[in-house]
Amino acid sequence: MGRMADSKITEIENLPVQLAIRLVLDDISYSNPLPSWFDAITIDYSLRELAIHQKLREFANRPVASKPFSILVPKKSGQKRSWPVPSVNEQIMLQACVSSFAGKLDADVLDARVFSYRYNRQEDLLGLVEDQLTAWTRFQDETKRRCEDSQCILQIDLQNAFQSIDRRQFYKFLSRFTTQPVLDLLRTLMEALSVEPGIPLLNNSVFFLGNAYMATVDAIVRESTPEFARFVDDYRIFDSSSERLEKILRNITVELGKAGYQVNPSKLRLGSGQEYLDSVSRLKYKPDTDAMGYVRPTVLRDLMRREDIVKTISMSVSEPDKYLNEGFGRFQLAVIRKFRFNESVAQIVKQIVGEEDLDIEEKEGQGPSTLGRLFAENRELINRMIERLQKYSQDPSEVWRTVWLLYVLKIVDIEHLTKVDADTALRLDNITSTVESSAAGILARLWASAKAGTVVTGENVENLHDLGYMESGMLYCKG
Repeated sequence: MGRMADSKITEIENLPVQLAIRLVLDDISYSNPLPSWFDAITIDYSLRELAIHQKLREFANRPVASKPFSILVPKKSGQKRSWPVPSVNEQIMLQACVSSFAGKLDADVLDARVFSYRYNRQEDLLGLVEDQLTAWTRFQDETKRRCEDSQCILQIDLQNAFQSIDRRQFYKFLSRFTTQPVLDLLRTLMEALSVEPGIPLLNNSVFFLGNAYMATVDAIVRESTPEFARFVDDYRIFDSSSERLEKILRNITVELGKAGYQVNPSKLRLGSGQEYLDSVSRLKYKPDTDAMGYVRPTVLRDLMRREDIVKTISMSVSEPDKYLNEGFGRFQLAVIRKFRFNESVAQIVKQIVGEEDLDIEEKEGQGPSTLGRLFAENRELINRMIERLQKYSQDPSEVWRTVWLLYVLKIVDIEHLTKVDADTALRLDNITSTVESSAAGILARLWASAKAGTVVTGENVENLHDLGYMESGMLYCKG
C-alpha cells in the first residue's frame, strides 16, 4: 500500500508543470471563450510552479473540484451552448496532465489523414498544437488535390461531435496512454469542468484530446473506405464513383448512430470533384467563407495586420449573426488580446531604452502607429459598435456579445479619438459608464469597468489566477 501511494505521488510530482504554465499563459488561455481580466507581463514562474505542484498534491489526495463559471456562446447556427471558464491555475493543472502524454497520444492514434490539432513538435514554437490556420490550409489543399484527380467527394460533418462523446469511453480510451494517477487527476478536473453532456468546450487542451478521441470515428470510416481526410469532425471522403460514396454514406451513418453520433444534414455534400472546385472558384469575390461556410484561413491570417484587424472587426459588427460566434468571434478576441499585449510590451521596451512613443512609420506621416489609434480614426465603426452595445447590453441572452464589444472597444485610443471626434469619444464614454452602472449582469458590468482587460507589470497575480473567473474579476476590477 505504501509503495502504491509513493508511486502515485511520484507520478504527480513528475508532471511537466513548468511547461504547462508557459503553454497556458502564452498560448492555450487565448482559446478560452472569454478574455482574461488582465495580462501580466511579469510572472514569478518559480513561485507559480511550487504553487501548482502543491495544488496537484492536494487534488491527488482529495480529488474534489468545484464547478466553474460558464457562459452561453452563440454558434454559427444561431443556437447557444455553454462554455466553462475555469481558473487559470486549474487550466495549468489540466494542461500538465495533457502534456505528460500528448506526444504519445498524437503519434499512436492519428495518421496523415488527420490535419487538425496535431501535436506541435517544433521546439522553437511554444504551443501545444500546430498552427491551426496552416493546418486548415493543408486540409483544403489536400481536398483540392484529390478533386483535381477527377475523384468524387463526400463531405460529412458530425453534429455536436464533442457533446456526443461518452466520457466513460473517453477516459477508457485515454487510459492506454497515461498512468492511473494522472488519469484520475485528469478525470476529476474534466468532470468538474463538464457543464453539459460530452467533453467540455474549454480551450485547446481539451480540443486536442477531443480531436485525438475522434480516431475512434476514423476507425468507423476506415471500415468503409481508407480514402478520407479529416479536420476535427469534418470528413472529406473520396472515390471515383458517386454510387459507391452513396453506399459508404449509408454504411457510415448506421455505424455512427451505433456509436452515438449523427451526421449534420446541413453540411452534407456529395458531388464530383469538379463541382467542388467550381464552388470554391466562385468564392474568389467572396473571400470571407469557403464552400462549406467556414471562414477562410486567408482572412484569419490577415488578422495579424492592424488594418485587417479593424476590417474584420467591422465585418463582425456588420453581420453579427454570421461572425460573432464561438468560432470567428472567439478567434478575434484571441488575436486582439495578443496584439494589445505585444504592443504593451513593445511600449515598455521603448521606455526602457529611451525611445519616443512613436513608430518610424508615424514619424514619417504614414499613419497611426498603434491599433488603438487606427480604431480611433474609424468613427463609423466605433459608432456602430456603440449601437450594438446599447442593444446587446439590454438583452440577458447576449452577455457574450456584450463582453465581446466591451473588450474590443477597450482597444480604442480615447485620447486620439477625442482629438479626431470629441462627440464620438463622449458617446463611447457614456455607453461604457451606462453599462457599468446599469441592471446588466455582473459580468457585463465588470467588463465595462476601466480596469478590466488591462496589461499589468508588477502586480501580484498568483492569488487572482487561483480564483474562479468571476471571483478573480470582482477582486481585480473592484478590489
